Amino acid sequence: MNTFRNILLLLTVASVSFFAWAVVRVDPTSPVVTVKSHAEPTVQLAASTSTTPTRPKFAVPDVLRENAALAEPNTSPFIEVAQRVIPAVVSIEGYRLVGEGSDSEDDRNLFRRLVPDDTEETELEIPSSGSGFIVDADGFVLTNDHVISGNDAITVHLDDGRSYSAQLIGTDPGTDVAVLKIDVPANDPPLPVVPLGNSDGVQVGEWGIAVGNPLGELESSMTVGVVSAKGRRDLRIAGGGPAYQNFLQTDASINFGNSGGPLVNVKGEV
Repeated sequence: MNTFRNILLLLTVASVSFFAWAVVRVDPTSPVVTVKSHAEPTVQLAASTSTTPTRPKFAVPDVLRENAALAEPNTSPFIEVAQRVIPAVVSIEGYRLVGEGSDSEDDRNLFRRLVPDDTEETELEIPSSGSGFIVDADGFVLTNDHVISGNDAITVHLDDGRSYSAQLIGTDPGTDVAVLKIDVPANDPPLPVVPLGNSDGVQVGEWGIAVGNPLGELESSMTVGVVSAKGRRDLRIAGGGPAYQNFLQTDASINFGNSGGPLVNVKGEV
C-alpha cells in the first residue's frame, strides 16, 4: 500500500448546480489533513492530538461562593444562633388540680374518668409542659396560652439549670399568647434575652429555626428548616386553636412540648 491514500469524493452542490471534486490526502504519520479542490485553494486542517475532552468553564454562582465556608468544619451559621438563643429559651412546667369540686365541668369529668369510684381521693394533679422564651431582662417570658391555661402553679427552667416560680401576668386566648413573670434574686446572674424581629419581613424560603422543649423531656433542642408558607388561616388544630390565625408554616421539626418556644431567623430574632 502506498504511504498516502487518495480518496476521491464526489460532492453535489445544489445551490450552484455543479459538481465539485476534492481529494483528501491522509498521512498517517502527520497530524495534518490536506484537502484539495479544483475550485478552492489548498486548506490545511490541524487535527487534535489530544483525546481528553476539554472541561467547559463556568462562573461560580455568588450564593455558592458566599457560602463556601459552610463546607469547612464548625462553620455552620446555626452554631452562633444556638449560642445566642438557647440560653434565653425556657421549659415550662405546671399543674392544675381537678376534682369533684372543680369549677369547670370539663375538669370534673376528667377527674371522674381518671379516678376510680372506690377511691378516697378528692383531687388529682394534672401536669403540663411546654416552652417559652425570655424577652426582657426584668423576667418577662412569652409562651402560648394553652401551655399554662388553668394551671395552679407554673415553674420556669432555664438552660443553665436555674428554676423559678412564675406568675401569670396576662393571657390572650384569641391569639394563644401568654406573658409570665419570674423574679430573679439580685445576686443571681442576669437573665439572657432573645430579641424580637419583624414577621412582616419574613420571606418564604428563608431559614426557620425552632428551639424548645419537645416531648417535655428534651430541653434546649434545636431543629432547622425553612419558612414553607405565610398567612396560614382557618386551620383545624387538635385540641382547639386560637380564633385569630395568621401562622408561619415551617418544615422544622416541631413536637408536643415545643409549644410556646420561638421560631427564629439566622440572626437569632423571633
